[in-house]
Amino acid sequence: KSISELAGVELARKIWTVQAAWRGNERLGFAILDVHTVRTLPEALLVVLTPAGAVRSVRILAFHEPTEFQPPDRWLDQMDGKKLGPELHLKREIHVLAGATLSSQAVTPSVRTALALYQVLLVNEHAAE
Repeated sequence: KSISELAGVELARKIWTVQAAWRGNERLGFAILDVHTVRTLPEALLVVLTPAGAVRSVRILAFHEPTEFQPPDRWLDQMDGKKLGPELHLKREIHVLAGATLSSQAVTPSVRTALALYQVLLVNEHAAE
């Protein structure tokens, strides 16, 4: 419930894949896999977060809608460095993707959810180290 409230989205599932990346004893960050439906077909995103909970990168791992609706890397790059906040929405900090509105409407909540997962589940684990 806390994750849904922080993200500002209804969660479609309760199980998430979260990985921590390490170099020796140094935590490099987290990777969160999100698979969701864009229009009628699935998309798989990998949201990579810094140890401090900012977006390091967003990558599309699979996109089964027509390729002309796939967000380009340049559009995804605007997520880099973002933290969860009231401005992390379309038409605020995030530009709407012309011609692929549903894709931008799918990616933005996915990133918000990954950031909310960090705040609820991972920030305390990270602080304890």
